[in-house]
Amino acid sequence: MHNFVGHPNALQNPVPTDSSAVKRTELLSCEGQTVSCVEVAGRPDLDAEEFTPVLALHAGEPFSAAKIEQSVLALEPAGKFQDVRVDLRPELEGVRVLLIINL
Repeated sequence: MHNFVGHPNALQNPVPTDSSAVKRTELLSCEGQTVSCVEVAGRPDLDAEEFTPVLALHAGEPFSAAKIEQSVLALEPAGKFQDVRVDLRPELEGVRVLLIINL
């Protein structure tokens, strides 16, 4: 389960829950902005670099909520994670995307 929008089809869900509505609005407000950085974080022993190849969104590209969803869905089976949380941070250079992995 990933909590950035509630469930995999939530971007198409016309009636999101209150918490997912906030995240959905945050995702959509970043749409088209330049991605300044994409980071994967989690446990101290996690080698974040090994997950970079499965990500659909990369630095320098326009932000896309659909690509965030693809990246989260790709990360979950790659590492058998229970949860991937998305944290978006506006910067002068664009939007920093942090994918936080929880076991």
